[in-house]
Order: sequence, then structure tokens, then C-alpha cells
Amino acid sequence: MNLSARNKLTGKVIDVNKGAVNGVVKVELPNGMVVTSTISLAAIAELELEVGKEATAVVKATDVMISTNPQHISARNKLTGKVVSVDEGAVNAIVKLQIEEDMIITSTITIEAVKELGLVEGKEATAIVKATSVMIEDEKGLSARNRLAGKVIEIKEGAVNAIVKLQLPSGDVISSTITMESVKNLGLEVGKEATAVIKATSVMMG
Repeated sequence: MNLSARNKLTGKVIDVNKGAVNGVVKVELPNGMVVTSTISLAAIAELELEVGKEATAVVKATDVMISTNPQHISARNKLTGKVVSVDEGAVNAIVKLQIEEDMIITSTITIEAVKELGLVEGKEATAIVKATSVMIEDEKGLSARNRLAGKVIEIKEGAVNAIVKLQLPSGDVISSTITMESVKNLGLEVGKEATAVIKATSVMMG
């Protein structure tokens, strides 16, 4: 499945810790960094995740925080590298951090945060991601439980991000904020069929 998520970090599963309904999966990247993901037991079974298996951690750019001093923080994933680009829009910026030679993590943060952290090309920084924001992908599919298929009815483009609206067969509309890069890569346009993918931990009830 082609996904709008910009960050796909491939490595090997080094730990699968199962709870009553969810599990914590740890994927070690080639540089030794470890990415932690909280996903459902159903997803673990469906993907047949086990220690030693190759898997990919998938993270939306809007779920990635950037820090220049991440000492004491609850988020499990701290990926350190160097800033390779800062693409500024009107209010947000797309920051790309190279964490190893062929692996880049993308973050959508405010212009205010870019200035406050002094983020410029070449500066060392750390990408921070909560475990609940990380999906796991392998050849069997993706760990996200919710896949809602429909048609694109609107794309509102900004300088760096876009809001894409997808109408489901029920008439309900799902809105997604993704990067302009993703819109182009997926060839999204009004009338095209697409699928909204949502982690169970990202769904509120009301």
C-alpha cells in the first residue's frame, strides 16, 4: 500500500511485549537506534511479528517533534541526526533530519518552533515520536486497524502541507493533513479513489 506518511524506518524486530489487548514492538534500525511502537495484538498476529523479522516503522510527519536537548521526556523514540533541509510555509515548516546515510525522518512543526530551536541545515537535532504514533509495516501489510476507502472531494493546498478531504460511501467526510510532497507522490486529485488509514490509538469517541 502506498502511504502518505513520509517516514518509513526499516529494521529488525528485537522485542515483542504482549499485553491484554495491545503490544509493544521494538524495531532496531541499521544504525543501532530503536523505534518503539504500541499496536494492537490483532495487528501483531496479522503481520506475524516476531523477534528477528524485518519490519518498517511508519510515522506521519505531523507526529514527529524536534528537540535540540531531549534529556527527560516520556516519548520512547528519540532519533538523533542532522538537519538536511527546512522548507518554510506560512505558519508551518517541513524539517528533514538525516539519521543515517540512507534514512531521513520528516517533521511538520511551526515556524515559531524552527526559530526557537535555531534549526538550520547542518545542525544536530533529535526527532521525538510517541510509541502510539508509530505503525508497523511488513510484506503482509500495515498495523493500523482503520482503513476507510472513499473518493477525494477536495484538496486545499498550502505552501508545505495540504488538507485532503475524502468522502466515504456513507457520505461521511474524512479530513487529512499531509505534506504537499505526499499529495504529489500519491497523485492525489479530486475524484480519485483513496483510503484513509488511522491508528486505533488516534481515534477519539464522543
